[in-house]
Amino acid sequence: MNVFFSDSLPLMKRKLVKSKHPSLCSPDGSVIKTSQTSIYQKLFNKSFPAHDAMEDVKALRKILFNSSLNICDEMLTESKSTCLHAENDMKYLDHRHALLQTFKRKLFQLTDASFPVKQQIVEKIAGSGLSYQDLTNIFDKFGEKGLIGVLSLPPSTSSTANKSPRVTKTTRILASIVQHFKMKKATNQQAKNP
Repeated sequence: MNVFFSDSLPLMKRKLVKSKHPSLCSPDGSVIKTSQTSIYQKLFNKSFPAHDAMEDVKALRKILFNSSLNICDEMLTESKSTCLHAENDMKYLDHRHALLQTFKRKLFQLTDASFPVKQQIVEKIAGSGLSYQDLTNIFDKFGEKGLIGVLSLPPSTSSTANKSPRVTKTTRILASIVQHFKMKKATNQQAKNP
């Protein structure tokens, strides 16, 4: 299909700005900033409506393919790490989506606000690599404290500088999740002992 992925920022920073491409130098020889706005202004002597998604795409396309930079396809596609990065992103998002599906109609429902949490929280849980069954197993084995610990503490693999919680420290959200699993456990016990 000849579909390629490339990150234009390293191309601009490392190859063109750092090497002082003549089209990106000021009259005094200094290099301009690497922002898309600055590059566009320098190349075309005019501005564009930045921070508008469509206009940003049009401007980047013009910079890459219709400017005095003369960027060839090889320059855009020579970085294998860029393709690998895009592939890894795609795999991560596919995996997160699969995990997200395990929570539907259990811990959240997009069209029903009565469920314990919103999609954003479930995306964070799934993004950390946990499925609904994982949370069930944690609650069954370690109880409320274990579940809260897993959701509110930083992952054990994170650096000491990164103190961000795996999912959230918001008490209201944690209480809703715990309450859901308490009710689920009570319902399961009632079903076993009618």
